[in-house]
Amino acid sequence: MDCEHNEKITKVLQKLLDPNFTIKNDVYLNSLLTHLSMSSVDGSKVDSGQNEQMSAWLVEAVSQWEQSEKKPSSQVLSFALNLASVICTDEHTFGSINSNNFCERLIEIVGVNSESSPPTIKLGFIKFIASLVNHKLGQEWIMSTQYWTDIMHITLKNQTIYITKEGGKFFARLLDTSIKTNEAFTYKVVHLMMAPLNELLPHIQQDDTKPLEIKDQVIYQALRPTLKLITQILEINLSGVKDGNDIKLALMFLKTFFLAKRIKNILLIAQNEEFVFDLYNIRLLGMWIKVHETLREKAIFECEQYWYQRTKFGHIFGEMIQKGYTRNVIKLGYMSLIYYKYISSKLPVFVRGGDCQNDFCEIKMLSIEICPIQVVSLYLLGRKEIVKAVSEDDIRDDFMYTNLKKLTPDTIRLNFQWKHHLMVQPNIFDYAMLALNHLVKAIPFLSRDLAVVVFKFLIYCLRDVITVLKSNPDQLLSLRDHNYWAVIIGNHYYIHP
Repeated sequence: MDCEHNEKITKVLQKLLDPNFTIKNDVYLNSLLTHLSMSSVDGSKVDSGQNEQMSAWLVEAVSQWEQSEKKPSSQVLSFALNLASVICTDEHTFGSINSNNFCERLIEIVGVNSESSPPTIKLGFIKFIASLVNHKLGQEWIMSTQYWTDIMHITLKNQTIYITKEGGKFFARLLDTSIKTNEAFTYKVVHLMMAPLNELLPHIQQDDTKPLEIKDQVIYQALRPTLKLITQILEINLSGVKDGNDIKLALMFLKTFFLAKRIKNILLIAQNEEFVFDLYNIRLLGMWIKVHETLREKAIFECEQYWYQRTKFGHIFGEMIQKGYTRNVIKLGYMSLIYYKYISSKLPVFVRGGDCQNDFCEIKMLSIEICPIQVVSLYLLGRKEIVKAVSEDDIRDDFMYTNLKKLTPDTIRLNFQWKHHLMVQPNIFDYAMLALNHLVKAIPFLSRDLAVVVFKFLIYCLRDVITVLKSNPDQLLSLRDHNYWAVIIGNHYYIHP
């Protein structure tokens, strides 16, 4: 049966070598690749016989294409690259197949650097080189060649989201590996990656009191791929903390290349909302990286000392509020919850007044997300009615007081600043909707107790809406966005713990 199966595969593969063979779509080849790369029933890798079969076909294909004047279709070339990435994950197979410079020859035929090369080819090329990071022989080959520079060039072109994502994953894995064995190589890669930021910096420092002649949007388009790539690498490196990995790579960006300072300088000229978000997102990542580095070896730490001295949380969010980047504040509050979750298991026990306060950090970030929804209640009922509703409900009063006690004075001041900003926004319902959606997405990153806090808070907001309906239904009917009510009601079923 196995012999018959292998014969069928051989016939299919040989058909792909026919220069006149045409493929209408990629579904057929994708199915074939999935079949060839599937693990066996017992969970082990593809058997050695099938591995040899695929290796032999690839060697034959490269030899035939080198001698032919007609280049194979992009679908077949993409298939060859993806198949090579499957078999070259195994170190022994890679060493055997590359004994005659197979990899260089395949890449030469593919012509990945050609402007006319389709995204599928470039994506296949990235996956092929990335498969070699899995073993020492492949790592050494990558470091001895310059193909990683081609991947950086392709990634920074920002052609498709898939290419950008795979390029970021490749560099995160490569650099995390190389920094342990070849720090000089890691330095060279990061230096090249940081080049666009370094080139912009002198123009800002010449005279940061005068606006640049170059438009903000033009600068953002030039820097955006680099910022996205750096963000992805830092996030992947930080996410590994929960699995016991170190953050040596992230610290190289921050300490060796002064990333935080460079980002802060670029913020002097950034005004585009997306541009500002990307810059502050990197600052936020840098903050949590430093928190982990500072506190990871401590067993117990005092909350106030930690919050005042060890984070830039208040500075980052205070600056965004002051500059009027409302959506960015909400989005980064959510991102901060994710970043904290990566390192939370490695941080010390936080105490306040001698009592353990495990939810100390999350409460701060949740207060940012909750505030726009609170403002809707203030907008509908007014401050006097809200105070009355709380004072007449002992359970609600206790709930508010319990959570307020968990906030440090600086966080309370930040919340007052945030609430004052939101109160004068004409499109508060849009911001409340955004915050509500981010709260729902954040639930998997929260403990059960904090999920209960969010649920109770939304229950009280819903009660405020009902109060308005009873006393003044026309007020709700006249509001332009009725979706908010549907979302806040519907999401109670999702959030309920």
